[in-house]
Amino acid sequence: MQLPIKLLEQELKRGAILHSNIFESIDHGKFFAIIGEDDNNVVGAFFVNSKINDFISTKPKLLELQYKLHCTIYKFLNYDSYLCCSDLIKIDKTSLAQSISKGKSTIKGNLIEEDLKNILNNVNKSKIFSEQEKNKFFK
Repeated sequence: MQLPIKLLEQELKRGAILHSNIFESIDHGKFFAIIGEDDNNVVGAFFVNSKINDFISTKPKLLELQYKLHCTIYKFLNYDSYLCCSDLIKIDKTSLAQSISKGKSTIKGNLIEEDLKNILNNVNKSKIFSEQEKNKFFK
């Protein structure tokens, strides 16, 4: 039995971690965490990466926005990974819910409260994001 899209949308809130293969520019499934939602039914999210990109390692302002996720806490991860909080992706919430309904995306869990608090603190302090983005997705 498939859940109605509106019910699925209710699960797509701040802190939800999903795995999906809906990203056309990526040739494999990706984990990502929803960090917020704007008034137009668009969620802002950050990708989870297995390691920190070499380019990011040379940029201190980007490097400080890589948040370690421990596989001992997030059991669906095979190894410690990094939430790339320096690159905000935006996804239509209804499209994301439809991808869950079609089996292309799966909700895997949620960020623990401490991690979510630390992530929001880091992105709100960062000069990488505009005040408009901060107000839309991080407040």
